[in-house]
Amino acid sequence: AVRYPFEFALPEDALPSHYGAVYAIDWTIRAHLNTTQMPRLEARHEIMVMARPPRVPHYTGGYRALVSSEVAQLVLSMDRILYTPGDALHAALRVVPRQSFPIDEIRALLLRIETAPVGDDHIVYVAAVDADSGVIRGERRPGGSGTTYVWLESEVDLTDRQVIRASEALNYEFCLEVPPAWRPTLDGPDGQVLWKLGVLIARPGEDSLRIFHEVIVHTFVAAPRGAATAEGTAP
Repeated sequence: AVRYPFEFALPEDALPSHYGAVYAIDWTIRAHLNTTQMPRLEARHEIMVMARPPRVPHYTGGYRALVSSEVAQLVLSMDRILYTPGDALHAALRVVPRQSFPIDEIRALLLRIETAPVGDDHIVYVAAVDADSGVIRGERRPGGSGTTYVWLESEVDLTDRQVIRASEALNYEFCLEVPPAWRPTLDGPDGQVLWKLGVLIARPGEDSLRIFHEVIVHTFVAAPRGAATAEGTAP
């Protein structure tokens, strides 16, 4: 048996691994053995390139988004905006009504938005993906730049049909799971991936009230102190 240790240095601008249905980035090490005595042999091993979290300002009171309309003021708040796959995302919604109005439901959503620079400027709201054929089923609407796919990653109902009274401010605390799939926020030459937390208040016969706040999903996990690097793996 003969061993050939080797080492690669990742480029400084290396994009992270990303397992999106539309935008995918894979990193693989391949080794070939060429000989006249037998057919060429090949071995391959996938490596995971982590997405480091960006530096974001820290606010003592957390992060907030605020939307005001003639009907109500909405405040969406979170303690943090950096998450890793599988994390629990805790948030709160405050509704300050300016008048009484009926609603069908209040729903919190976690969206992943993939954008490709090519296309005819339309948005696809994905309903499902066929596991065998890879065909995407969804609602297609004009808008955006290039082609944009909006994926519903997680959701929770906060309340059912009711009437919101002008004199009663409402508060809702909720939790959504960041899916465990390796799909970090990224901005590359062939596309962009954003994550947004949103709340929709559906009103019968009227436009929905909406509020969104961007969240950042990264895949960086710090190595334990003193952990050894396996021979032949990428740094």
